Amino acid sequence: MEQFAKVLDEISKVSSKKLKQSYLMGYFTKLSLPDIYIVSTILLNNYKTNVGPKQIRNDNGQTSLFTSGNLSLEEFWDDIDKLTHSRVDNATVLNQLYGKSSALAQKYINKILLNNVNVGISTAIVLDSLGEVFNIDGIRRQYYICGDVPTILTRQYRGIEPFTPIFPMLAKARDDIPNNAVYERKLDGMRMLFHKKGDSWKIYSRLREDISSKEIVNGNALFDKLPYDSIILDGESISDDMVFQNAMKDNISHHIVFFDILYLNGESLVDRSFAERRTILEEVAATTGIEIVKQYDCSISEAFEDSINSGFEGLVIKDVNESYMPNERKWIKMKKATDTADLLVIGAEYGEGKRAGLYGSFILGALDNDEIVEICKVGSGFSDDELRKLHRLLYPYEVVGDTIRFEGSPDIVFEVVYQDITVSPSYPCGISLRFPIFKGIRSDKGRNDIEQVEVLKRKVVK
Repeated sequence: MEQFAKVLDEISKVSSKKLKQSYLMGYFTKLSLPDIYIVSTILLNNYKTNVGPKQIRNDNGQTSLFTSGNLSLEEFWDDIDKLTHSRVDNATVLNQLYGKSSALAQKYINKILLNNVNVGISTAIVLDSLGEVFNIDGIRRQYYICGDVPTILTRQYRGIEPFTPIFPMLAKARDDIPNNAVYERKLDGMRMLFHKKGDSWKIYSRLREDISSKEIVNGNALFDKLPYDSIILDGESISDDMVFQNAMKDNISHHIVFFDILYLNGESLVDRSFAERRTILEEVAATTGIEIVKQYDCSISEAFEDSINSGFEGLVIKDVNESYMPNERKWIKMKKATDTADLLVIGAEYGEGKRAGLYGSFILGALDNDEIVEICKVGSGFSDDELRKLHRLLYPYEVVGDTIRFEGSPDIVFEVVYQDITVSPSYPCGISLRFPIFKGIRSDKGRNDIEQVEVLKRKVVK
């Protein structure tokens, strides 16, 4: 653990991505395979703890005079597994960790406990480093399909398979519309990937969580419609009124609209072109009666107008020659002028009056390359009940300074409506949203799904 802390500290002091990757590759070459699994799990943020900053402040340092500095990575990871929701039990584990760690190791243990290593190592750097050390071509694609480093490093990767959740392909706002493009209605629902094999089925969210038991849609009914040995379909569950917040509730009528097919009867389709996948999807729909998204055969302006007038968000534009690229933002989204943004909650300010004792406004962040940067505050649009729930959820993760910041909290993504985007010297990224209003929580999204600063800057009103 001491060497890991030293490597993280060295990496935090350099800005070059190449140098960060060089440090990481050198470290990986010195580790055993089990230790590589631990380090990559931490750096890819594929773990959860039950400790907030308040408990760390209370417990850290109590045994600092007696540290031995001989904590191994395996011992550290075993102790992490012992963390529970009990403050007493957690305090015992933390004191054991601190008692075997130097001051530098304690610093990074705290960061790891808070799911906030934050030394500028992106997912791409971690995967590329592993790919170089283990001589694995296309490691990013493999990871975004199977999501498991041990499977890849032990050469057991077999491509996409039912019940192995894939990172879905994504969309972003861009101006460079491809020549071979098709236009589909943009749905305002909850992303779902439906997997079936034999007599079993599961539904996964865009965050790769198994949400089969939530029964937002009737998985059994879908299963009965699909007379195939195995199939994976990509789509969205939308409420009948096409309101996103209602698409997240299980007591409202929903239906799932599919827009892609990734696997059929034992064959992966992700490397086929979108045009081929769409043809297969249409054949499946014609055979089974499942609903698939409307695709337009007209100009982009006519398609956009029809989609908006029909109550949808706009268009998703796809290149007919493109394969399915997990976790890549290769699709293009076009939304109406009064726009929305998905932003991460990174801090808050306490309220006054009827909001006393609760958060009166929230500080929101966007992605600037690999860093989360502050971009605006939002204080309107919340119900009293929503504010109480948010306070209960976020209070354990408060770090109080000039403003309240949250460390180690679960990713909470707000969808906000805003009027426009303007230049703002008040924020480090140089822009801000005008008149943001809280619309709802995007529980299907995490920090890697929030808005990109470079995309928002193209919408600046000058």
